[in-house]
Amino acid sequence: MQGLGISLGLESMQKSDWALVVPDPGWSFRLMTVLTLTAGTAFNHVAWEQITERGYRQCISLIIFAGIVARLPSAIVKHFSVNGDW
Repeated sequence: MQGLGISLGLESMQKSDWALVVPDPGWSFRLMTVLTLTAGTAFNHVAWEQITERGYRQCISLIIFAGIVARLPSAIVKHFSVNGDW
């Protein structure tokens, strides 16, 4: 239900030039969005169980750390491009 709500919300969004965010809305987009979000949730659940099963007590800390590390390169580029310190 949440995936369907997210897909409907994405279909109604517009860019600053009034163009739609989703260029081809419809049931195919909704189905793909629901499947993608469900698969991502299932993957996270399996990863969480595997980390916990191997004895890491701070599973949530590892997942948060991975998210921070994944965004770090783009954050550095964005920082220097905005400040002009290249």
